[in-house]
Amino acid sequence: MAIKALWRIKAGNMIYEPGSIITGLNTLEEEELVALRAAEKVKEEVINEELKHEQEQGPKKKRK
Repeated sequence: MAIKALWRIKAGNMIYEPGSIITGLNTLEEEELVALRAAEKVKEEVINEELKHEQEQGPKKKRK
């Protein structure tokens, strides 16, 4: 599953800005972020559209 960031989220060595789609987290991490209201679950159709839009904008920020 994937989630949409509502706040700035640091996961691993990546920083996701609000509105970013986050994939690759385990279920527990996703549920924690949703419970904290830092993110919300998204449907598959939304994920595909958002990923397409993000690819057009360029890569996400990497944390040093």
